[in-house]
Order: sequence, then C-alpha cells, then structure tokens
Amino acid sequence: MLNYNINTANEVRDKIPFNCDAILPPSEGALKEKLIKRKTKAEEIEKRMECSIKEIQMINEANYIKYRMVNDKEEEAFNKLEKYLKETYPQFH
Repeated sequence: MLNYNINTANEVRDKIPFNCDAILPPSEGALKEKLIKRKTKAEEIEKRMECSIKEIQMINEANYIKYRMVNDKEEEAFNKLEKYLKETYPQFH
C-alpha cells in the first residue's frame, strides 16, 4: 500500500497499472474551515484550496480510483476506511 497524491498516482499509473483509493473532504467549505481552524495563513489557504480543488477534480475523473470515501465525521470515516481495507486487503490484517 502506497500513499500518493493524484499527480504522482497519474505518473506512476502510466508506467505500472494499479487501482487507487481516495479519501476526500466533504466539501470545499469544510476543507477551508479545517485550514482556518489550524491557523493556516490566508495566502497559504488560498494556494492549498486551489490545489485541492484541482486534485479533487482529477480524482473524480480518474477511472482507476476504485474507492472514494468522504472524510466528513472523523471517527465514522476511520471506521468505514478500516472496514473497507480489511475486506479489500485481507493480507494486511
């Protein structure tokens, strides 16, 4: 299991076929609110939001993303992800 951003995944995908899973924010607003709560500087928030919006669009267009999970409620999202990973990748128990 590897952790890639979508740009790296696209580059690797061209060389080695594989499937990916993605964890997405519930909305642009929720992502921005999270950055504000972390006391991220305004100019950094703008840059990160622009990048995130592009990456989310790329993820939604990528045909090799097998599973997309929305990280809306942290504990619930963790439990869903854990269940999915155990069912999909039993060799990693």
